[in-house]
Amino acid sequence: MSVVDKNLFVDTLNIERPAFISSIEFVDSQQVVINVNFEEGCVVCPICGAKTPNAGYVKKRWRHLDCMQFKSVIVADMPVAKCSRCGELICEAPWARQGSPYTAEFELMLVGMKTSALLSSIANIVDEPESLLDEVLQSYEITDESFYRRSVAR
Repeated sequence: MSVVDKNLFVDTLNIERPAFISSIEFVDSQQVVINVNFEEGCVVCPICGAKTPNAGYVKKRWRHLDCMQFKSVIVADMPVAKCSRCGELICEAPWARQGSPYTAEFELMLVGMKTSALLSSIANIVDEPESLLDEVLQSYEITDESFYRRSVAR
């Protein structure tokens, strides 16, 4: 794939240093896999923000918005921070909420779809398990509700 094509994905996914796209693969003419790696060196602890040594990597996978007709997936070897205060922790991906199997953009699309479609219909459209979508959407409802409670209390 050319540099221009990689730059399109870099801009779309907001990939910034120390992350970089190492490769882009098309699988079975149905899916594009964007492989992301991180530069070697110190990482930042996701809890306290201290610069720490890298204790290794953990492979993670996120579903992203479809690109043209392709189901898009990001696969990254996420650095593990070795923090003297907090212990060993997997660094957060800037494109996803901690613990989510989806990118932030994909989740926002799901939230928008939920206002006008049944969950079973959304699952069929995005080709994802209904139970997983329900779990993600419930987390947004909890977040919205707690935000509402905090706003009203002020």
